[in-house]
Amino acid sequence: MAIRDSRGVDVEVDELKVINTSEGVTTALVGNRMQVKLDISGLTTENNPTNSLDYTVSYDTSAGVHKKVRLNNVPAGATNAEVPSNSIIITTPGPYVYNKSPGVKALCVQCIGAGGGGGSARKSPTTVATSGGTGGGGGSWIEAWLDGASVPSSVSCDIGAGGLGGASVTVDSTDGNPGSVGGNTSFGTLLLAFGGNFGLGGITGAASRPGAAARLGMRSSGGGGNSDSGLTGGTGGSPTYAPAGGGGGGSNSTTTDRGGGNGGYPTWVLTAASVALGGVGGAVPTNGASASDRSDGTPAAGGGGGGSSRTLGVTAGSGGNGGTPGGGGGGGGNAANGLGNTGAGGNGGNGGLVIIEFF
Repeated sequence: MAIRDSRGVDVEVDELKVINTSEGVTTALVGNRMQVKLDISGLTTENNPTNSLDYTVSYDTSAGVHKKVRLNNVPAGATNAEVPSNSIIITTPGPYVYNKSPGVKALCVQCIGAGGGGGSARKSPTTVATSGGTGGGGGSWIEAWLDGASVPSSVSCDIGAGGLGGASVTVDSTDGNPGSVGGNTSFGTLLLAFGGNFGLGGITGAASRPGAAARLGMRSSGGGGNSDSGLTGGTGGSPTYAPAGGGGGGSNSTTTDRGGGNGGYPTWVLTAASVALGGVGGAVPTNGASASDRSDGTPAAGGGGGGSSRTLGVTAGSGGNGGTPGGGGGGGGNAANGLGNTGAGGNGGNGGLVIIEFF
């Protein structure tokens, strides 16, 4: 059975039961941050004479059952019953110890790997077609629903650090530097989300320079944008509900500079506002925009690629940083020998850990 949550994402559950109710239940949906909310305006006192506020949630974890939700003792006359919960969102990279709250009956845990860093561009003569740096990939995303009794009282976790972007190239006729891989995010030994792949440094030649590959996971991330000699940087990959990739850096042909590509964005909200989450690619020769961080722990967008430069004394645009959690960094823009330095790659966003306790 699919239940649509407030993000517009269909969540598969095997069974949803509401105990001690009449047939007045008209709507069932899983709300934002996976809190369960029900329209139970049709309840009568006969179904719950004590008007108890003692909700309980249980999960059937037997073989072959993915998620089974049970609500007990829903109060009579209520218009919305919300399972009491506590959300913990951690995006600071490094070790973290989760201490389970007293009375937890179930947990929803989401791990998001850190984004990969974008590559920097090659520095070449104006007569040679050269690619910019390519965008870093977004980190992977994984989720699990766990029986509270099966989770230890404390769990050692780790939040991945965003991959660093490739350094700017200052020496003539030198290839760009690759970014670095984003760090993994883990919840004990139970869940592991891999960090995003790194963007490649720019090279000489008209061949396409591919962006970082997407990371596979429960929901695969967006890959980084490519950089083709003589073309605007490619747009970062835009997955449905996972971190997005950074945009490719601007290249040059033998005659023309190009701007950077836009960072990708998670498409779970198909509105103009969601498009704005991706960092805008820099025009010639400006920096790509960094993507916004997501304080609610939802997957972030990728940074924009930097624009190239063939102007004396002007450094090419650097890639924008990926948003936290998990967005890939943008690639840096190309520069010509004797004129200026190439743009650096943008850093990937840090990983994230979301723990929702149900009581």
